[in-house]
Amino acid sequence: FAGNHCCVDCGDQSPDALEFGSVGYGTLLCKDCACRHTINTQDLSDIKSLTNDHWDMHSILSLFEGGNTKMLEYIKDKPRWRPKKKTGDSEDVISFKQIYLSKASTAYRTNLANKVELLYQSRMEALRKEAIQREQKTIRRNIRNRNPFINVFEMNDVNPKDIPGFNNSA
Repeated sequence: FAGNHCCVDCGDQSPDALEFGSVGYGTLLCKDCACRHTINTQDLSDIKSLTNDHWDMHSILSLFEGGNTKMLEYIKDKPRWRPKKKTGDSEDVISFKQIYLSKASTAYRTNLANKVELLYQSRMEALRKEAIQREQKTIRRNIRNRNPFINVFEMNDVNPKDIPGFNNSA
């Protein structure tokens, strides 16, 4: 994943540090930064443990399509969120909110979710078509190996036993 060798927020590069992922942003985080997201932007960030939580297809695609570098590049030159009034938040929290509560962050998250949904739908459609093709091949194979009358009876919901004089052994 592009830029996912370190925590997207603090830059911690130690191999053990990256324990969490943000489905909302497609980024990787250390434990401390994941906690900050959980406290301040849980619904937006959708934080999951990389090892202990369930990752569905959408969540996994978010990590593949997102990435720390992509997210930071997208928002770096965009306007930041500004509090409307003085808060009791620390500088760290205000800095965090300036990034993750900005319009750019919202736009990035929306764009990522739309891209992931398109990819997901595309993949599901491809799998559906593959399943239909496999089923059709199986049906054709089964039809070739059976008495053709049996196939006609099945297509018309007729039981061969109901046909006088029909012998299924042919």
